Amino acid sequence: MPRVFYDAATKDAIIKASLDARSAKQTWGEAHSAAKAAGYQGSLQGIIKLIRSLSKQKSKTGRKPGRPAGSKNIVKKAPKAAAAAPAASDIASLVNSLVKSRINEALDNAIAVLQNAKS
Repeated sequence: MPRVFYDAATKDAIIKASLDARSAKQTWGEAHSAAKAAGYQGSLQGIIKLIRSLSKQKSKTGRKPGRPAGSKNIVKKAPKAAAAAPAASDIASLVNSLVKSRINEALDNAIAVLQNAKS
């Protein structure tokens, strides 16, 4: 089927008829019938493509790469380098407490041995 070009008035009438039908909650088939009554000569898929391309022309943002806002499927970010400094002090305090506990245990054993030797 050869491609049909419509003048501006006919195209506006076709678009208005099909958009009115769709806004009235009618099916694409009924919108196609309304468009045919307004002078449309193409197929049902053609009117669907025409109407959907109109909505794409009006949008300014377009498709953006990446995940949509609010997506639960996100990649966890690595902790920042500034958070590493407190970790060093945590390790130092952990080592300090471990050393103190071992020294206290050794001193308690030594005191116990001396008390046993005294009695």
